[in-house]
Amino acid sequence: MATATAARSGAASITVAKPTGVHAERLAASVSPVTTTVTGLEDLPSAIAAADVVISCTGAAGQVITGDVVSAALAPGRPGTRW
Repeated sequence: MATATAARSGAASITVAKPTGVHAERLAASVSPVTTTVTGLEDLPSAIAAADVVISCTGAAGQVITGDVVSAALAPGRPGTRW
């Protein structure tokens, strides 16, 4: 639902980070024709660093985007970081 709303609102691209590729691929395909990228959670810091907006929607019992993940994303000199 969040990906569809972002696509309808004019998002130029959407990155879906999920622990399982099958669900992520299906979610990415559902927002066509918006350019979508699927990534694993291990690449979440890079995806956050390259993003203008981050939307977190999860059924996980714990945190997915932790302080450590955000710190890694914002580390100076990290590829994708714009500052």
